[in-house]
Amino acid sequence: MEAVKIDSGALEFASDRLKNDKEILLEATKKSGWTICYASEKLRDDKDVLLSATSNDGQALYFASARLRDDKDVVMQAVKNKPIILKFASLRLRSDREVILTAISKNPKVRLRSLNPLAGKGLRKAKGENPNKLYAIPEILQPIINKEAKLNKVELKKTYLYDLETKAGEEYIFLGK
Repeated sequence: MEAVKIDSGALEFASDRLKNDKEILLEATKKSGWTICYASEKLRDDKDVLLSATSNDGQALYFASARLRDDKDVVMQAVKNKPIILKFASLRLRSDREVILTAISKNPKVRLRSLNPLAGKGLRKAKGENPNKLYAIPEILQPIINKEAKLNKVELKKTYLYDLETKAGEEYIFLGK
């Protein structure tokens, strides 16, 4: 316990028995939430430990059990600290209005995609990368291509991209031109 009080990262070198000790994990995670990565599976499924960890490092949600990734209190705490961690929440909570609004309130830049041209206050034609890191497109280094595959021609409809800076509590309405 003393080593964890001095340096919470010392948990990495602790025995499995100590990594399963709730008191030690609470001490470590209140200073450095990321130390949850050293916790036993049992404590990664302990709501008190995860709330402690996510209170100072939303990234701790990554190490949470599936049950706690579906716990609204834990996920809300995590996205308040690190909005992009929303991608590790359960599908149910990634679709929850309050959770989404909490995440985007921390990153007010929005990119809209439409099949029709739009008009509205603050709307401008999109340029460059998506400014909202919640929607960053992962880089695919080498596509997998099957030379024997018979592919049908795909016709993509023209889409319009817009960027918008939002403000908490405001509503935005966009109309087709």
